[in-house]
Amino acid sequence: MTGRLFASGVLLASAGSALTHFTETKGTTMKTLLALLGLILLTAPLAATAQQFGDFTYSSDGTAITITGYTGAGGAVIIPDAISGLPVTRLGIQAFFVSSLTSVTIPGSVTEIG
Repeated sequence: MTGRLFASGVLLASAGSALTHFTETKGTTMKTLLALLGLILLTAPLAATAQQFGDFTYSSDGTAITITGYTGAGGAVIIPDAISGLPVTRLGIQAFFVSSLTSVTIPGSVTEIG
């Protein structure tokens, strides 16, 4: 029996058109997968990175701000309505997980909590 052994351990026993078909199919599949991966990467939102503004840790998607943490001493806290020109629209889960807060003033720009 004649054939070709590939690195994956697959032995193709027939030569000629079957081997050519296998190679063409494998190449087409790889090109399709690479095209789909490229499309996914181009359409995925950019990952937000944590930044600091005063006592607030926040992330941004480029259009809005999410407060993700509070690092201040506590007491009465006033959340800004904008940071770096972008509206603060969301308070992340456990953003104010501090027992020493006495009050938190939330601006009207915030539309989501948690």
